Amino acid sequence: MTKRNSFRAPGFWNADVAVYKDTRLTETLSLQLRAEFFNVFNHANLYVIGTSANVGTGNTIDGCFGCSGSSYDRRQVQLGARFSF
Repeated sequence: MTKRNSFRAPGFWNADVAVYKDTRLTETLSLQLRAEFFNVFNHANLYVIGTSANVGTGNTIDGCFGCSGSSYDRRQVQLGARFSF
């Protein structure tokens, strides 16, 4: 028998932030500057390596941080400007 919560892993978490600034140039013209940050803290999540998930051959299950190769593992920055008239 395994003890309680022996297969519990850290949860997946991700923080996204967006900031923008509206500037009125004239009465009819305006400019918006925008910055979006995805996975702003660049937190590495723990993933289970699928080939080592067989507990019949050993007592441990291997894991790695940020090894999924998906876009959720990287910090991404997106900048934009919008001119309205």
